[in-house]
Amino acid sequence: MNCRSWVILILSLVGAILIVIGAVLGFKVLPDYVHDQIAEQVRLEDDTEQFERWRKLPVDMAFKVYIFEITNPEEVIAGTEKPNVKERGPYVYNESREKTGISRNKTADTLTYKQYQQYSFNKEASGINTEEDEFYVLNTPLIGAFQTIDLMGGFGSLVNDVWEGAFSDHQILGPFIKIKVKDYLFGGLVFCTDLTNSMCGLVTETSKQMKNLEITPEGYISFSFFKFKQNAHDGEYVIKAGMDVVEDLGLIENWEQTTKLDTWEDDGECNTIRGRDSSIYPPYIEEEDEFDIYSTDICRVVRLEYKREEEYKGVTGQRRHLKQDTLTNTGSNSCFCTKYTATLEGSRDECLPNGFVDLFTCLKASVILSFPHFLWADKDTAATVTGLTPDEDKHITFVNVEPGTGYPLQGSKRVQFNMILRPIKGIDMTQTLTPAMVPLIWIDEGVELTDDLIDELDEKYLSKLVLVDAVTWTLIAVGIVLFLVFGCWFIFKKKK
Repeated sequence: MNCRSWVILILSLVGAILIVIGAVLGFKVLPDYVHDQIAEQVRLEDDTEQFERWRKLPVDMAFKVYIFEITNPEEVIAGTEKPNVKERGPYVYNESREKTGISRNKTADTLTYKQYQQYSFNKEASGINTEEDEFYVLNTPLIGAFQTIDLMGGFGSLVNDVWEGAFSDHQILGPFIKIKVKDYLFGGLVFCTDLTNSMCGLVTETSKQMKNLEITPEGYISFSFFKFKQNAHDGEYVIKAGMDVVEDLGLIENWEQTTKLDTWEDDGECNTIRGRDSSIYPPYIEEEDEFDIYSTDICRVVRLEYKREEEYKGVTGQRRHLKQDTLTNTGSNSCFCTKYTATLEGSRDECLPNGFVDLFTCLKASVILSFPHFLWADKDTAATVTGLTPDEDKHITFVNVEPGTGYPLQGSKRVQFNMILRPIKGIDMTQTLTPAMVPLIWIDEGVELTDDLIDELDEKYLSKLVLVDAVTWTLIAVGIVLFLVFGCWFIFKKKK
């Protein structure tokens, strides 16, 4: 062979070598290196940026509350119309979260902490909605008292003549009350200012178990949906730090020193505490992975499953939704059927319809959980009120996670709380009521990464993945070109 032939042969061999090097580097060496780098960056190690972001959220969450106004209270009382609801809001609050009392167990690779929350009204984000807004809603503490009396054996006649006096300082129309948003959500709706009222004694006793009720220094009773959450924590958590096994990052080992609740029925997994708290995920997520999320607000675990790829500010993430059968009361979910709160027909012999979960054993009140606007709920029950417009995109709980790092790009927890309005034995005012599942409020508690945090994510993690791909395919492409061009040329020359 002449000199030119040797050059051609060598170049074709170089091409083959580049293909091999590109494949080895691109599919093994570099990915393993980046894998290790990401693992070091995302685990919860002291004095790191990741640890500080976990300890205190770098951005406030948006806590959006929508309240359901009753637009036809007089017609409902008369029994001539179903309750018609009008969604009011959002009333938006900035929610900051900070973990305190953090301690580390290196042997078990765990972190113990309590997470405190603070809320402040965001006037700008709320738009035309203000905390001074007033309108009629279902009288939550009154209906709760009626349901408790009914559960105790139907002593409605004992409060039949005194229940109105318990709310003498407010504008009431039967089971409805005119509220100010500020009082209803965080400030406190004060009632039972007449300490001689016999119904108030019963409510005072039940208030000892309920987070939403408190006794004022004067001995009055105050109701609010979220005052108990202000500057408070929801229990002590022990989670995996991910130092030993990064895939375990964020998994809950126990809550309040237990792995089992006593909230639900014994048969089944409903009482098992497991999963994570929805704010931290492991890296290297595959589409088939499912995530259990534990929520103290509803005393249970829910599961997120893969829905689709979704881009957020130029970053591709995996959008995960709650499973559609989350709020059913059959099959593996049958242990969520407690039969404490009576159905629309007043029965405690059967479960609530699918799409509705009785939270009495969780909240010590006859509150019913559903998705917002009765999304995916039993149609006959949903039809007992008018004015709702369920929409999966607006009303489903979701999280969009960058799969390589496990960073949540955006997410929202969306739930609705309801009460059953129906005739109660011994209480005259309720006898003309048509049974209805009446929505009270729904919550959209969400967070989105800011542009600065997206840039940081891209600089520290995503750009490395892009560089790996670029190096890999450049080497392989150059190798293929050299191998094919000079290899073919060498063969052609050889034949010639």
